[in-house]
Amino acid sequence: MDTIQENKGNMKAVIIAGAVGAAIALLLAPKSGRKLRSDLGETVQNLQTKVADLMEQAKTKTSETLHMIPEKGSMLMDKASKVVDGAAESARNATESVTQSVHSAADKVADSANKAADKVKETTRNTMDDAKSSLDNVKQLSPAGKY
Repeated sequence: MDTIQENKGNMKAVIIAGAVGAAIALLLAPKSGRKLRSDLGETVQNLQTKVADLMEQAKTKTSETLHMIPEKGSMLMDKASKVVDGAAESARNATESVTQSVHSAADKVADSANKAADKVKETTRNTMDDAKSSLDNVKQLSPAGKY
């Protein structure tokens, strides 16, 4: 966009400079009317050629810019797509990592709970065995029939 504005500004400057130059030439030239008109015609023709050249350059730049827009847009879309894909992959990896951590923690908790349950069972059995043994000892020591 800036290039188009610059070209418009350049074109205006050329036209204004040409008109000022032509006016100055008219005022300062000690030429005959016929010669002056001929020189002015050449100056106007030169100005027209320069303006046409500038217009052609502006068209070329505009066309090049317009052709670049889809390409640049496509490149930006590709970059955005890669960023989104990367973010999605990172999210998947993070989710998988968290899932593995949760499963690992759950397995550890389950193992600890099983070990604790086994220890409680063993302790209960030992306590029951000790209680039976104590009861048997009391029965043997006490007179028959009291316990």
